[in-house]
Amino acid sequence: MVTNERQRRYASEVRVKKQEQKRREAARQNGEIINSPGKTPPPDTDVDPKLDEYHYNVAPHLPAELVEDQPDIPMVPDSEEEAVKYHVNVIQNDRRIKPKLTLTPNTCTGYSSLVQHIDHLLEDGNQKRKSIKVLGPYGQVEIDNEDAWRETVEVVQEKEWMDGDIKVIVLVEEKS
Repeated sequence: MVTNERQRRYASEVRVKKQEQKRREAARQNGEIINSPGKTPPPDTDVDPKLDEYHYNVAPHLPAELVEDQPDIPMVPDSEEEAVKYHVNVIQNDRRIKPKLTLTPNTCTGYSSLVQHIDHLLEDGNQKRKSIKVLGPYGQVEIDNEDAWRETVEVVQEKEWMDGDIKVIVLVEEKS
């Protein structure tokens, strides 16, 4: 065992003993019954004890008309396409140089649409697109045409990789 680890354990034990001693003194002054010397009382916390209950429900604390009148909200999107999001990160010298762009299948219908969105992001700067990669279950895959894009998106959706979120990495370089 490393000396620092021993020191850390010793300091922790001393702190626990001091806290226990303070609790006992406070309990004696208040005339309370204290636990046996070998057992430490549970720490005082502000955590709701109902959180440990299996069927803890917040609804009873709300007025009845609010709980009953609320429509059921589906937790799953209507279609798989709505669940998919393309997160586009523009990277130069290992740093993101533009804010993350989030696209959906409705706003980005394919590879050519993706390239248009990327080129639009790079219009105002002095950078040009070097490569486009997608992070998939088997690592980064370079994308350079419509077929590669479609195939990579299908693989990501099949493997339930990253909850359907597709991470697109755009490497850029300075224009010559």
